[in-house]
Amino acid sequence: MIKDMTTWDAPPLPPLPDQVAGVRQPVIDLAGPWHWTSGPEDSDWLDTTSREWQPVDIPNDLDALGLEPASGHMAFRRSVDIPADFKGQQVFLRFEGAMFEAAVWIDGREAGRHRGGFTTWTRDITGLVTAGTPAELLVGLKSLPGQLNAAQTGGLIRPVRLLALPPVHIGRLHCRTCRSANDVDFDLHIQLELAGAAQGLKVRFDLTGPDNQTAWSASYAADQLPDTIAPTIPAPLTWDGEHPRLYTLTCALCRGDQVLEQVSQAVGFREIRWGDGQLQVNGRPVKLRGVCYQACAPTTGKAISPDLLAEDLRLLKAAHVNFIRTAGSPPLRELLDLCDRLGVYVQVDAPFDEIDQSLPATQNSPRWTGDFLSQVAEMVERDQDHPSLLIWCLGNESAWGSNLRLAAEHIRRTDGTRPLIFSYPMSHDGEQNPPDLWSVHYLDARMDPGVPFDHLVIGHTHGSDDPPGYALGFSRQAGLPVLHDAIARVACHDRDALRRDPAVREFWGQSMLAHWDRIWASPNALGCAVWSAVDDVTIQSGGSRLNAWGLLDVWRRPKPEYWHVRRAYAPLRLRRDSLKQADGAWQIEIENRFCHTDLDELAIRWQSGSRSGRLAGCTAGPGQTGILNLPAEAFGAGQTCQLSFYDAAGLLVEALTVSTQTPGPALPQRTGRSQMPSVEEDGDRLLIRLEQGLIRLSKITGQVEAAEWAGQVILTGGPGLIMTGIRLPDWTLDRMEHVFEDNRLVVTIQGHYGSVVSVTFRLQIDAGGRIDTNYTLDAINLPMPRTVKIRVGLDTGGLEEIGVSYQLDASVDRLSWQRQGLWTHYPEDHLGRPQGTAVRTGAARQFRLGERPAWPWALDEKQFDLYGRFDTGWRGSLDFRSAKHNIYQATAWSSRQAGAVTVLSDGRDAVRLDVVPHPDSVLDDRDARIRYSGTWYAMTDRSGSWRDTEMASQTAGDRAEVSFTGTGIEWYGPQDMIGGIARVLVDGQPAEPAMSQGPLDVERPGMSRGYEKRYQRLLFAVSGLPDGPHTLTIEVTGQKDKGADYPYVLIDWFRVHQAKPDPVRLAILNQWNVRRLAWGNQVREAIRVAPGDGGHAVLQLGAMPAGNEKAGARP
Repeated sequence: MIKDMTTWDAPPLPPLPDQVAGVRQPVIDLAGPWHWTSGPEDSDWLDTTSREWQPVDIPNDLDALGLEPASGHMAFRRSVDIPADFKGQQVFLRFEGAMFEAAVWIDGREAGRHRGGFTTWTRDITGLVTAGTPAELLVGLKSLPGQLNAAQTGGLIRPVRLLALPPVHIGRLHCRTCRSANDVDFDLHIQLELAGAAQGLKVRFDLTGPDNQTAWSASYAADQLPDTIAPTIPAPLTWDGEHPRLYTLTCALCRGDQVLEQVSQAVGFREIRWGDGQLQVNGRPVKLRGVCYQACAPTTGKAISPDLLAEDLRLLKAAHVNFIRTAGSPPLRELLDLCDRLGVYVQVDAPFDEIDQSLPATQNSPRWTGDFLSQVAEMVERDQDHPSLLIWCLGNESAWGSNLRLAAEHIRRTDGTRPLIFSYPMSHDGEQNPPDLWSVHYLDARMDPGVPFDHLVIGHTHGSDDPPGYALGFSRQAGLPVLHDAIARVACHDRDALRRDPAVREFWGQSMLAHWDRIWASPNALGCAVWSAVDDVTIQSGGSRLNAWGLLDVWRRPKPEYWHVRRAYAPLRLRRDSLKQADGAWQIEIENRFCHTDLDELAIRWQSGSRSGRLAGCTAGPGQTGILNLPAEAFGAGQTCQLSFYDAAGLLVEALTVSTQTPGPALPQRTGRSQMPSVEEDGDRLLIRLEQGLIRLSKITGQVEAAEWAGQVILTGGPGLIMTGIRLPDWTLDRMEHVFEDNRLVVTIQGHYGSVVSVTFRLQIDAGGRIDTNYTLDAINLPMPRTVKIRVGLDTGGLEEIGVSYQLDASVDRLSWQRQGLWTHYPEDHLGRPQGTAVRTGAARQFRLGERPAWPWALDEKQFDLYGRFDTGWRGSLDFRSAKHNIYQATAWSSRQAGAVTVLSDGRDAVRLDVVPHPDSVLDDRDARIRYSGTWYAMTDRSGSWRDTEMASQTAGDRAEVSFTGTGIEWYGPQDMIGGIARVLVDGQPAEPAMSQGPLDVERPGMSRGYEKRYQRLLFAVSGLPDGPHTLTIEVTGQKDKGADYPYVLIDWFRVHQAKPDPVRLAILNQWNVRRLAWGNQVREAIRVAPGDGGHAVLQLGAMPAGNEKAGARP
């Protein structure tokens, strides 16, 4: 037998009816309680009594629930009431997404089979059901994640519907719009197919406009439909992403005056053209301000509700997003409906992902041709009528082959009105079968976004200090618009940096701005889609996904990156350096970055203090710059003026701030005090007396033992050197001396950190409590960290941070600051806001896995996606422990006492507060309170372990028993390629049967070969125990984790929960970088220091900031 699959017919997919004669509800959603089970064979599903069936709500994602069976085989069943008024109708089941191989039975009789998970399909079950009688529906499924798409898991992830249609019904209804030759009118091309014998019936069409007025109507005999139905609609209101004006086409199948069936669909009059480096909608070039979107709900994974989908679109539209790429799969139909109404362009991806990359090379296999073509045909059949659908995508990060060529031919044959894109385009067969648009993923932010680069090479270039793009190929096909449909991945893989400092997300904003400004300025760059819109995180215990790469978290709280995208994508950009006074008024240039909106369409209001008013219109078309004229009083009430822009419907489009203020203040100079501090020796310490304070400085360690002001202890340690990226051993003092200079005490402290670094600190202390700390590197005996290849991009090498630290009293629980922000305006809860007060802890400390948080993202203390499901949140809130970059001043203080310390700067330094474990709460792996039984190896690892040591065993039955006194304990250790499975007991009772130490999948994209080990990961925690003695037992199972090479259990250190509060480290950073941000993101030049280099910090001891007594009291 010879199979010819070079073409594929459009599949039958009747449109959903609005009404059917005699049927009260022709479309019934079968969402709700079902039962499910797992097993190896679908032929056994019918024996429902021999299996254990568990309740589950459908739609749902078993993979997200941690319930996906290893075999991939599962079945779902429920009883379905067939309404009595379905009698005489044809009855269909419609599946919107069933993963992947499906078999359907009704009352034990097979109704059909299907392959494909993200596409919509139907089965006629008329002969298998009886109206008015319940039917038993059973759906057997087999996931298939290893072939065409790794996400083809989860079961019934999308709705299942029961349909009633007349015996003669509308089998297919499509329409397209085409601009007429006069460039004003549009032709409406309608394709209608009826199922069944249509003699004696008629078809009536009605087209109504946004104003509900009839724009066209016509009737035809149903059995004499013309070959072409293409009325010309005179000068209709057009649809675009900024004016989403929709018409409604209604098609009624009638017998005389009786409507047998009626369906309707939205129509947007728009025309797409592409070429010469542009994509045009209605004759105007568009720039796509986009995101990659993958549906993810907090508890149901890929099974997302329409309400949550609508919330996503509302938030993305508010962030000035005008383009969504449905990354890796076709979306729910409801997403396209929303985009039609809201004005958001869409790139619909076929459900093929990483073929011949992480998945097998099925692109040329005849065995898989049918799966490629059937899914593409179903995708096009369902979605082709949406005006928001701008681009068809054949697949994500896959290699080209004959199956994809056939799929492309089907799309172009069925719908040639939209351009095609494919990732990876450089894998096309030479320059044959080119796409219409060129896809690039994760291009370096410093490179030209208008060049059609080969991003296969971007992902695989060897680590090097060569300039970006030194080994990139590129296409020589001139005129292809370049779309960066995966760009600027939100930081989620450099988890060490995120653990150290949540302000990595503020750093990312600079990269986003650089990317978009380059794309906007490049005539050949069509736009971009940031990866990604929403976190791909499942919060259920046992859930499998931890990709916190969204602008929104899984609960739809905006993360810091959301605001950066909103500001970078803003369709209006003030040129602040153009602000000037003219004839007593003010003028400023404004750039119009809309695609279809002239500025004179907007109403503009200004406000300064209590004064406000309207501005005269500004004329500037898309891509042009105009002049805003502001009255003199616009700055009369202060130095800032708020400008608000409203569309014709009165909705706020954008709000911008204009300021006459210059950037922040210079570093305050010392006051001319006549009194100098006094010094006396007290045994092994220096006592430095200030006007209202006292500093105790150890002559043994050269460290501050305590610094007081007004009787309150503020500092309890320091100075210390920060060189993040090089592990510093313990500090040893070599020499300390002091002299008086210019009414200041100058203390010189010279010492070394093992054999790695020698450093001299020079403290200049005045009686008013100001401490100027300068440090100089005397010797460095290790090379700077080198450049290393990551999966996509490079670790730039060098240090992550360099600066100086002091330890603060454990009571410190507030940080107040003023800084120069990336933007002139931030939300009040953004961790990068120019000024504010951050709170160490609040109600978020009681957050439990699975609960919906009732506070902004920045107030989170527990991060289950980053630290795992045992996180206790002891480090403080994200806001409190994130660095504040480019500060002018930052004050650490306590809400329970009056003392404070302020760091002063000229805007070039950063400050961060790190909560560190109390020394008495830490048990190192060599602590005598840990009893090891069996064969354990004493390991030395100076790359990241707590005290450079670990204990390891792979022998089943070996144990480590930890004796501790407190209310809980946390176990920290590495996750590594040799990591195995441990069993954990608390006070002799099983607490965790299978604790894994293998590397997490989310870590792998941030790894470099040979650098897979991840240090000091929280592996287990227990809390809430009675205060007293307890034991924690860790037992080696001898079992390997998936993807690991050995079954080792590794122990680094433990943190005991006890009453003593954890102290706080004050880090003053002179330079900082996020060297492993990668994925095309912009980072700084590598921080490389040498002997003689150094830095400084200015501290001022004093009182709590005025007016902040109740600051930060919000939970």
